[in-house]
Amino acid sequence: RRSTKDLRSGDPRKHPVLITQSTLFELFDLSLPEASARLGISPTALKSACRKLGIDKWPYRRPDRPVQKPE
Repeated sequence: RRSTKDLRSGDPRKHPVLITQSTLFELFDLSLPEASARLGISPTALKSACRKLGIDKWPYRRPDRPVQKPE
């Protein structure tokens, strides 16, 4: 946990981040590390926030390779 002394410092990374489901829905097209970087938090903190909001697993899927059809 952060102390209130840490929150008073001028470092923007020390301020609390408000995460809502609508905020997360906008980031679902990104990988978890990319989404956490955009929010300015660690991937672990993002996972924890997701669980608290009822999202068990980050829904991003890597685009699959193009499927080669047999000729």
